[in-house]
Amino acid sequence: DSPPPQVIPVVALPSAPTIDGELTEWDAGAWQTVPITPALKDDKKNRVGESTVALQMATFGDTIYSAVRWADPKPDTSYKPWRWADTSYRRGKEADDMFALRFEMGGDYDSCMLTHKEYEIDVWLWSAGRSNDSGYAEDMHHRISSKMIENAAEYKYEGATVYIKKQRDAGVPIYHNARINKRKFSQEKLDSIISEPSPAGSVADVHAKGVWRDGFWQLEMSRSLDSGHSDDAMLKGIAEIRGAIAVFDRDD
Repeated sequence: DSPPPQVIPVVALPSAPTIDGELTEWDAGAWQTVPITPALKDDKKNRVGESTVALQMATFGDTIYSAVRWADPKPDTSYKPWRWADTSYRRGKEADDMFALRFEMGGDYDSCMLTHKEYEIDVWLWSAGRSNDSGYAEDMHHRISSKMIENAAEYKYEGATVYIKKQRDAGVPIYHNARINKRKFSQEKLDSIISEPSPAGSVADVHAKGVWRDGFWQLEMSRSLDSGHSDDAMLKGIAEIRGAIAVFDRDD
């Protein structure tokens, strides 16, 4: 069973913070300590383990803001780069650090994605190697079900299969895969991800910037309370909404 929900207050700010990963504009005495645990018990691949995240949520005008700080011994900011190997480039296996903020959108919501419940969520997914340089987090929509969903990821859970369909919101994505000539040498290492110069649409609703300093990631995100898009959670005119956070060290 999921733990009882923790209430995170959303306060009104006197001015809008700059989305730059610096947290000096936030109230030092207002941080909420949120515990995090592995999604799977005894997951040997999990590098985060049990830890805590410092979180604040606030509004100014028609925009909601979040500020987050969590421990990470080193920044992983490269995602599967291309490396020259003898006669051609080969894709590396490196993964980047990530943070996700999720809001309920319908169904029998659960803070855990590995569940037999049926529900949908709005996901703001920031990644240190893919999205950070663009100044955005990916805005996504996830559907979780115990019933088969076409082109969904499948996970075994308590003797049954859980289907998780992960989709980017509509629009021009914030980044794309780099196109390279695998057999033409230019330099030893090439980036595999290129930031899109003009992201647009629902996928580009969430502004975000992270900074790693002294063993911690600092991250700020913002989005309109009402994005005007049907694939986003409505945050305007509500008293409360259920949600969850997730931390990934090298995509784990």
